[in-house]
Amino acid sequence: MIQEEQREMMNNNELTDQILSTVRQPLWGIWYVREKLGEGSSSVVFRGEAVRRNKTEYSAVKVEPITAGDMTFRDESQKAAYLDEQFGKVSHESTLLYELKDCPNVVNYKDEYYSDLVIGGKKEGYFFIRRMELLTGVQDMINSQKFTYTEENVRKLAAGIGAGLSAAHAKGILHRDITPENFYLSGEGKYKLGGFNTWEGSDYVGPEDYMAPEVYRAKGNAAEKYTPQAEVFSFGMCLYQLMNRGLLPFEGNNTTREAAIDRRMLGAQLPPPCDASKEFADIILKACSPEPSARYSTAGQLLADLNALNRAELAPAGDEPTVYLKSPDQLAIQDYDDLDGGEDVAYTRPTRKSRQNRNLMILIIIALIALIAVMILGITLALKNNKSSDSSSDTAQVPAASEETSATEAQEATEPDTVTEEVSTEPTTEKPTEPNESDFVLDKTSITIEVGQSEMPMVIGYPEGTSDADELWTSEDESIATVDGIGNIYGVAPGQCDIVLTSAADSSQFVKIRVTVKAKEMNEFDPSESPAPEKVDYPGLTYIDGILVANKTYSVPRDYDPGDILPIAQERFNALQQAAAEDGLSLWICSGYRSYDYQASLYNNYVASDGQANADTYSARPGHSEHQTGLAMDINMADSAFAGTPEAIWLAEHCYEYGFIIRYPADKVDITGYKYEPWHLRYVGGELAKELTEKGICLEEYLGIDSKYSE
Repeated sequence: MIQEEQREMMNNNELTDQILSTVRQPLWGIWYVREKLGEGSSSVVFRGEAVRRNKTEYSAVKVEPITAGDMTFRDESQKAAYLDEQFGKVSHESTLLYELKDCPNVVNYKDEYYSDLVIGGKKEGYFFIRRMELLTGVQDMINSQKFTYTEENVRKLAAGIGAGLSAAHAKGILHRDITPENFYLSGEGKYKLGGFNTWEGSDYVGPEDYMAPEVYRAKGNAAEKYTPQAEVFSFGMCLYQLMNRGLLPFEGNNTTREAAIDRRMLGAQLPPPCDASKEFADIILKACSPEPSARYSTAGQLLADLNALNRAELAPAGDEPTVYLKSPDQLAIQDYDDLDGGEDVAYTRPTRKSRQNRNLMILIIIALIALIAVMILGITLALKNNKSSDSSSDTAQVPAASEETSATEAQEATEPDTVTEEVSTEPTTEKPTEPNESDFVLDKTSITIEVGQSEMPMVIGYPEGTSDADELWTSEDESIATVDGIGNIYGVAPGQCDIVLTSAADSSQFVKIRVTVKAKEMNEFDPSESPAPEKVDYPGLTYIDGILVANKTYSVPRDYDPGDILPIAQERFNALQQAAAEDGLSLWICSGYRSYDYQASLYNNYVASDGQANADTYSARPGHSEHQTGLAMDINMADSAFAGTPEAIWLAEHCYEYGFIIRYPADKVDITGYKYEPWHLRYVGGELAKELTEKGICLEEYLGIDSKYSE
C-alpha cells in the first residue's frame, strides 16, 4: 500500500515505481521486472526477464497507472465513474489488440495484469501491467543517429508498417496516432506497428504534424473525417519525413513548424522528398495528397504500388518481371517477410499471356527430354549390336546356350522402339493442375489444422479495383471447415474441403484454399482419475444428461452458494497446475467461485462501461454465470492478451487430461453466446472432456441445447 504522505509529491515515474514495489513477483509465474527502458506521458516501460527451460527470455513490461490526476469532482461517485470509464477504455484497447495478434507486423501483447490502485488505504484508481515484445523504437534509433536513411531501408519500413496498418484497417481498427514514435524494429529486422491509441476515444485524431487536411479543417467534427484514408495520409507524411532528412514538407531554417502545417492544410503542392527516387517519391506524394480523391484509398493500394516498384527494379531488362518466390507454382507469397523489402521480395503475378508462354516452354522442354532419351536409347542399341556381332564371330569361345542369349538380345533390340512409341504417342492419364486465374494473392493456398483449431490465411494482393472491403469468404463443406467474414478458418470434422475467397465486386475473381482437417491427436491418460462431478440436489439447478448447465438459457438460483470451487475441481486443477510446472509453465486461478451478488456487480459495471449488448458478449448476467456453480475458473488472467501465450497453448492441449474443457472456444461463439475465452475452464470429468475435445464440440452441441437470453 502506498503511504498517504507520498500522494501529493509523486509524479508518474515515482508512482510506477511504488506500484511495482507492491506487486508480487514473478508476474505471470516466471517474469521479473528489471531496469527501466523509457517512459511516456502515461506509462513507464521496463525490461522483463524470465528463465524458461534453462533459456533466458526478455520482454518489455509496460506499467500504466489510471488515476484522476489533478481533476476535481463533485463527489466520490463522480470520481469513481470517471475512473471506471478510463479503466473500460484501456480494457477495450486490449480487446482490439487481441484482434491483431496474428499479424506479424503489429506489436504483440503477451500478458496483462491489472488491479486497484490503493493509496493511503483509499482506492485512487487502477493500474495495468502489460508484457509485450521487446523491440527497438524507430524514433529512438533516429534520436541516437542509428537509423539508416537509405531508400532501401525506408521502403522496407514502408512495407512492414503498411502491412500492419492494412491488417488493422481490415479489422475495422483505426490506429489514431500514426507517427514514427509508434514504429518499431524487431531483432529479426521486421518493422512493426505499435502504440495504438484506442483508449482516448473517437475524438482523438492524432498530432497536427501528420494530420490529413480534411481532418484538420473539420475542427469540431474532425472525428467524422478521421478514416482509414486519413491514416494513409499520416503514414505518407512519416515516409516523407524519413526521405527528407527528418523534415516534414515546407519545414526548414526559415519556416516555423506552424507555418509549414498551415501551408499543408491549405492544400499547397508538396515538393518531392529530397532523398527519394522519382518513383518512390511519386508513391509518397500520392499518399500525402491533400485531396482524398487523389490519395490512396487504402494502405493496401500503397503497398501494391510499392511492390510494383520493387518488381520493376528487380526485373531483368527486356524480360517480363521476375517472380522472386520460393514456391514452385509461384501463386502465393510465403510470409510477410516478402513484404519487408529484402532482396527476394518482389511478387509479379504472371499475366495470362505469360502463363501460356510458360506452358509452351514446358511442352518444348518435355519434347527435348524425350528426344534426348531416344538418342540415348539409340546409342545403347548400337553398342549392344556391335557387341553381339563380335560375340557371334568368335563361336569357339561361346557356349551352345548362346542361342538363348541371342533370343534375349533380340527381344531387347525391339524394346527401344516400343518405349519411343509410348513416349511420343501415349497421352498422360493425370489431369494437369489448372492455372489459378485469380488476381488474389495469399500467403498460403493450403492449410492443415486439427478439429477445433483455427488458422487465417493473409490476403497479400487484390484484383485491380478491389480491396479488403470486397472479401467474400465461403466454405464448400461446412461439415468439415467453416470460415468467418474475415477469413478465420475453423476445423469442424476430419476431411478435406475448399474455402473460397471471392471478390464481391467481381465474382469471376476467386481463389480456393484447400483445407485438410485432421482428428485431434489425444494424449494418453486415464479418464477415471478425473471423475464426473457429483449431482447436487438443490431446487432450481438444471441438469441435462447428468450435467449441470449454466448458460444464457439456463440459470442458477440466486441463493445457490457452494462458497468456493468444488473440491473435485480444485483437486484436478492442482494436478493440472503441477503438470504445467513440470513443463516450465506457471498456471494459477485468477477468478474462481463467484456469488450471485458479486457477478451482478461485475456485470453492471461492464454494462455501464460498454453497454449491455457488448457486455453480454463477454460477461454473464447474474444467475447465468458458470462461476456460481463452483465448477468454473479463470486461469492467469481473464483477458484477450492471454490468447497465444505458451500457457494458453498448453492449457488447450492438456486441460482435458484433467477433466476440464475450454468452455467458450473461438469457433463456437454463435453457439455459446460468448466471445473466445481461452482462460475459462469448466470441470466436466475426464470421460466427457475427452469426448468433447475429440469431437471438437462445445457443451451446447453435445447436449443439443441453445444459449440465449429470453429477452
